[in-house]
Amino acid sequence: MPVVPPGSAPGTTPDMQDDVKTWLRQRTSHWRDWPPERLLAAKRAAGTQISVVIPARNEERTVGRVVGALRQALLTATPLVDEIVVVDSDSTDGTARAAERVTPDEAAELEDIVREMRVAVEAAELLRYSDANARLHARIRVIAAHDTATSIIERLRAQLVRHQFALALIPGRPAVSLAQHEQIVAAVVARDPVAAEAAMRDHITSVIEALSSLAGQQAGPGTSPRSMAR
Repeated sequence: MPVVPPGSAPGTTPDMQDDVKTWLRQRTSHWRDWPPERLLAAKRAAGTQISVVIPARNEERTVGRVVGALRQALLTATPLVDEIVVVDSDSTDGTARAAERVTPDEAAELEDIVREMRVAVEAAELLRYSDANARLHARIRVIAAHDTATSIIERLRAQLVRHQFALALIPGRPAVSLAQHEQIVAAVVARDPVAAEAAMRDHITSVIEALSSLAGQQAGPGTSPRSMAR
């Protein structure tokens, strides 16, 4: 609250207070002043892209609901946002948990899926490889019993599916991806959580780089790779 200088008459305010009120009034607004339809029209007119970044650390109980609510309101109901990015801040990684929890039967199942992926790569059966890839990640999530990761991925499944097969079509990508998945499964089967987490992080980094490269190739004049890789 502004301070009235000593000696000022009761009820009077300094001119500076009026200036501050004017400054704030000109530079602030209420959320009702920005309905989604108006923002969407402005976005389309400008030809821009919008990302929502959510930092999260051990938010297992809430992050899934937050992402789901944002996706429903800003991607589905009103397509204002192009991507929702959840940035993990050293939360417990699901792959490491899988390495700690995996049973002999589950380990054998993961190894079977990886063998199927290798056969698919050697036969150039991209659809079969993509399907096995998805099943492998799903089984790791189930084994890990990581509610946060599972909740986020399930709520963003529509976005993930859009990229899943596109990656398999990149020349040489299935072979690179196969080697990374073999490392992940080897670490999980060996019950080495540190190696499993490191292998999965390397794989995810590789996926992001591949998507960015693909987006750069598809981007037209004036379109940034970042805006395409969503």
